[in-house]
Amino acid sequence: MNYRIGLTAACRFLVLVGLAFWIGGLVFLGAVAAPLTFKIARAHHSGILAPQMVGAMVTRFNIVTYVCGALLLMGWLGENLSQGVSAGLRRKLWGVQGLCSGLMLLIALYAGLVMMPRLNVLQQKILPQLARNSTTTTSTTTAEEHLSPQERALKAEFDAGHQQYQQVSMVAWWLGVITLLLLCVRTSLPRVSEGAINEREAAPERFRRESLVGEQ
Repeated sequence: MNYRIGLTAACRFLVLVGLAFWIGGLVFLGAVAAPLTFKIARAHHSGILAPQMVGAMVTRFNIVTYVCGALLLMGWLGENLSQGVSAGLRRKLWGVQGLCSGLMLLIALYAGLVMMPRLNVLQQKILPQLARNSTTTTSTTTAEEHLSPQERALKAEFDAGHQQYQQVSMVAWWLGVITLLLLCVRTSLPRVSEGAINEREAAPERFRRESLVGEQ
């Protein structure tokens, strides 16, 4: 019994570690790393390097999300194998937690293996043009104003893809928050055994039979 309690705690710890790195990593990238990178690069007149630096960080972070997704599913499945999931509402919440974890991993794989490579290709096409035009800009013009129609189309495609990537990442972030909430609520509920549920479900039938016997 003690080893099952320890195994259950270890599985829940894996889930918490995966959520901590995923949720915290997205917050750090979006609220700290990316804004500061652009700010410092522009202050040193190297703004063209900022997208490359942020893109490299996001690409590396995608690998982190794969690992976190694996931890979420491993901890989720391991908890059930260790018989740490009781019946009733806790098992239902456990199932929803697994669904959210699976969706998070699918989103991470789609964002990292499908969306990000496409964005990197577009970025490599448009950045040299922006770097070239940045040397001819004045105080009243920007590098983007000197782009050709074809280059503007590439820039618009990149901006749209970047916005979609952010939206997909936010969906994964909210799923992580929901997963954390489900874990907290589920572990705070009292444990209910299968026998107790069966007894509770059989109580009305037993009461009806006893009433019929009394009437006879």
